[in-house]
Parts: sequence; structure tokens; C-alpha cells
Amino acid sequence: MKTTSKFTLLTITILAVLLSMTSCDNEIHLCDEWRETTVIYGMIDAADTFTDLRVYKAFLGEGNAYDMAKIVDSSEYDPSEVSVKMEKWHKVNNQDVLVRTIDFEPYYSYNKEPGTFYNERQLYFRANTLGKIIDMIPITDSTFIDDYETTKLKVIVINKSGDTITATTPVVKPDTYVTVSRDHGTETRAATIYKNLRFPSNVSWTAVTNGSRYEVYADFNIIEVLTNGDTISRTIPRGIVATKTLASNGNNTTFSYDDYASGFFAFVEANTPYSDPAMEASVAYRKVRLYMLTFAMADEAFQNYMVTSRGTGMSQNLNVYSNVKNGRGLVCSRANLVFPCQISEEAKTELFENPDYDYLKFKNE
Repeated sequence: MKTTSKFTLLTITILAVLLSMTSCDNEIHLCDEWRETTVIYGMIDAADTFTDLRVYKAFLGEGNAYDMAKIVDSSEYDPSEVSVKMEKWHKVNNQDVLVRTIDFEPYYSYNKEPGTFYNERQLYFRANTLGKIIDMIPITDSTFIDDYETTKLKVIVINKSGDTITATTPVVKPDTYVTVSRDHGTETRAATIYKNLRFPSNVSWTAVTNGSRYEVYADFNIIEVLTNGDTISRTIPRGIVATKTLASNGNNTTFSYDDYASGFFAFVEANTPYSDPAMEASVAYRKVRLYMLTFAMADEAFQNYMVTSRGTGMSQNLNVYSNVKNGRGLVCSRANLVFPCQISEEAKTELFENPDYDYLKFKNE
């Protein structure tokens, strides 16, 4: 198993929902004419080299919020008028001790994917946090433990009005233990999936430190040999195959879902051939590699937000979860773990020898 800092789909989800939070509600107004509301969002992963925080204002004034969103001054602070930092706190003998302070600097992202809130330039605050979030604590001269369980991160923003806005989050540890059953009912630690085509493979994993929400993504890795002799590696994303939470699991710390071979074959049929006939014709044959499971894990704050963020459009009620004090938004923790699975010989033989799958061009070599 290995860890990865990629958490792309989950990050896109939080971005899309949080952007809608900056607008006015019909009954309780974030956009009070004489009130400035600071919004902060960020998802912090101890494995990332850089941590980005989005700090901006709620839409102010009257008029169409979609139009105001396109005016940078209506939603973004002048970087010189706001300070952003993050403190790491560690509990020692039941006392909170400040370990370090990390300053964030303005960072502009240009030409992001177009959408309702598209701007050519968006302001973030960025810091290099690699190796600065989790420390190894000595127990003996040769033994160390990490401090995930005792670490709290506190984001502090001071805006141009002198208001101090804060948010605190724990750190999610990517330490889950994954098992894939050989058949339905016999659980073994075997990284082989679809061992029995008649029964589902059961994928199970354990809860992680500070983890509350778990999304499992699947990717199918193959090799394509082209008619000109070139070889390319290709990843076919299957998307989310399971979503589990501690609350929905009765606070049981072991999670599982069933993965059926029939669903896998249907996914392969629908997504392997290229839609462009010329591109598909350029493939001489394909080889099976791995079935990759990515466990995207987030803390309780993110789960609470997802439960309450049911509003759509430009209006959303203030009962949407926020862990930002003296402002609005969400600062939470995430972690990813990638678990590679071999495709069983039974499943590969089905792809190689079943004439119904000949057009997929899989070859046994």
C-alpha cells in the first residue's frame, strides 16, 4: 500500500458547494449591506507539499450575485489587507502547546476550468507544509511515534477590518487496513479481486484516526499496444464505488462493500473502447494491469458539512455546517490511501476468451 496526496474529486465537491455558500439567504442575510463576512475553506492533507486556503468575502451590496461573482473586488480581498497563518498545537500532559506557526502567502491560480463562478484569476493563500504538520515524537532513543492523535491545526485570518477569524481541525491519518475476500464469506488479506465470478468480492477496511467519511474510488489500469508498435499506459476511472460514514455504520469501525464482477465487466465494456473510431483502430491489443482502489478519508467536520449542505443555487440557509468562528466556511482534514488489486485469473480469462469481449482487444500475454 502507498499513500498519495491526490484527493481531486472530493476537493472539487467541497469547492462547488462552498462557493454557493457565499450568497444571500431569503430569510437570514449573509450579505448585510454594512457587514463584511469572511469565508474560509481548505482541506488539509499532511502528505501534501503545499496547502492552499481560499479566503474571500461574502457578496456585498444589492444586485445579481452571479454578476457580482465575476467582479473580483466583490469577493476577493486585496492581499495586503488580510493576513493568513496556521498554528500547529500539540497536547502534552493535557496542556495545549504551540509547536509552530506557518505563514501563508498570496498565490494566484489562472484560467481554472470555466463555470458559473469562473474568473481568469483566483486568489489563494499557500504555504509549504510538507513535514510541518505531523512530527515524530521520541519514546526511547530508538523509538518514535507520530502525533496524529494529539495534533490540532488552527487557521487564523485577520481581515482588513481587524476581525480575527479562526478554524480548528484535527489531522486524518491514512492508516487503514484493507482486506479483499477471495469469495463471499471467507475474508483473507489477498490483493486479488473477482476471485469467484458468481459471488461478489467483499472489500473491507478499518476506520482511521480522526476519519469520519470514506469514499472509495476505483481505477482500471491497462496497457495498450498500438499498431505502430508504441505502448501506452492508460487509466480508466470508474469513479466512486462506495461511500461510508461512521454515523451510518453505527459507529462500527470496520467498513465494507460488495464489488460484483458483472458490474466490473459492464464498466469495462462501456469505457474501454475509444469513442473516436480512428483512435480505437490504432489499438492493436490491450493488456490487463491492476484494479486500483483509492480510499479518500475526511474528518467529522467535512462529514457534518456534507450532511447539511443540501441547498442548491445562489441561496443557502445558515444552518449549513461551518466550523469557522467569526466567519463562515469549512477547514477540515483529509487523507488518501491507494490499494492495488490484481485482477483474478478467472476474470482475466473471461476478458481474453469470451467471444462477447473480443472487440475489447484484450490479449493474454
